[in-house]
Amino acid sequence: MIKTLLLSEITDEKISQNTYELINIANEISDEVSLVILNFSDCKTLSKDFDKLYVDFIYVLTVPPLNTDKGIYNIDTFVISKFIESKNYDLILLSKTEYGSIVGPRVAFGNKKEYLSDCVAINLRENGFSITRPIYGGVANADYKIPPGISPIISFRPGLSLSSSDIKHPIIEEITFEYSCQQHVKMINEFNSMDENKIKLEDAKIIVSGGRGIGGELEFKELNKLVNLLGGALGASRAACDAGWVDHSYQIGLTGKTVSPDLYISVGISGASQHLAGCSMSRNIVAINNDKNANIFNVARFGVVGDWKSIVKSLISTIEDLNIR
Repeated sequence: MIKTLLLSEITDEKISQNTYELINIANEISDEVSLVILNFSDCKTLSKDFDKLYVDFIYVLTVPPLNTDKGIYNIDTFVISKFIESKNYDLILLSKTEYGSIVGPRVAFGNKKEYLSDCVAINLRENGFSITRPIYGGVANADYKIPPGISPIISFRPGLSLSSSDIKHPIIEEITFEYSCQQHVKMINEFNSMDENKIKLEDAKIIVSGGRGIGGELEFKELNKLVNLLGGALGASRAACDAGWVDHSYQIGLTGKTVSPDLYISVGISGASQHLAGCSMSRNIVAINNDKNANIFNVARFGVVGDWKSIVKSLISTIEDLNIR
């Protein structure tokens, strides 16, 4: 019997789409699926969604109100670790988001568990599991064999699986923990260069991403006009982030975030393998670049060669004329 634990994420007081994707992945290989939900005291509206979840057990983990900083998920890491100590699961799954990339390895280290990040598939084998994840900047995939007796923590790339339409009636249990961690790490400050862009990159269906070729910080504000019209999110290459034009939280690539939107519009990005590692799972890539030999055109479904300002300006004008938002 294969028992799998999923670590949920909450977005705008709703269970995130990434969590539904994990549920679907887990049910393909598991006999019993459990879901952990944290900070329920701040998200009372979640309870109406519980019967829509195709899981067997829901564990609501809470802690008394604290004055401790939550910016880097200290409480989440502590509570999940304590919960895992008391249970026995074959697999523990979470999404490769900002949250998962911080909490996952910290929980794995604290509980002496193996950790695999940015995986794209999991399959049952005669003796254990096999996990598939991209390597060499996304130009190849590697299969990792997990023998029986090991219960790893695995983060999955968002956007891999559609949510299941099936439902169960899960057993719900609420557990309260006393937060007693003595090692405190405090978030001193957090910066966001474009606060009007509210959609997380990992959740966005449309992403407009700029690179060094667009020229500077002011030009990113021009791109953001297109982002807002499309109802999408703004992204950037590492070169643009390193130049200080946008914050590194917008970075997409091998050392940034991995995304898989329905539409990825690349503007002024050459298409280095490090960047493609973060966006190659996009369903449709549109490349805009004045260099007809840019590598990005090799992976793009549609390519436009020319001055990006004129092209983006025409896109904005056309969308406004069509009243598309």
